[in-house]
Amino acid sequence: MYPISIGLDGAILRIEKLAENGHYAEALLTTVFTYEKTLKRSVRIAILARGFSSRQADMLMKKGGLQSLIDLWPIFDIDFIPFERVIGQNSYQTLKKASKMRNDLVHGSSVFKLDACREMSKILLSQIKDLHSIVIGRYGRDPWSKIHGKRNASLPWTS
Repeated sequence: MYPISIGLDGAILRIEKLAENGHYAEALLTTVFTYEKTLKRSVRIAILARGFSSRQADMLMKKGGLQSLIDLWPIFDIDFIPFERVIGQNSYQTLKKASKMRNDLVHGSSVFKLDACREMSKILLSQIKDLHSIVIGRYGRDPWSKIHGKRNASLPWTS
């Protein structure tokens, strides 16, 4: 995982440098990875906003793959809206396609033309920026900044 100190701008710069040098498949892998890390940090913000402690947030996100993060989103979202509705159906379908391409490349089960990798990376890169803006708008916190959690949960008991 990129350290938070690199920031989103630093991560995007690394992806753009990969693409500039013709490493389109690597740019796609890194873009999907960066999207997943942005989503993971965003879900963590939502969990902490619900009153859970940092340790509890870590336990809830232990599985941590892309699909499990998408599944966690509506549970902790401020309005309980499913992730695909928050980002839009077209963006969601693009994310799923890019994730499948990344997994196929990593496991060697498919090969893609470099132009397809370049285009998918470019589209997903703009969606990372969109997700970043959405999270800041919904939670007032930047997922790429240091997130200070709490040691003790402050969940209210309901009767």
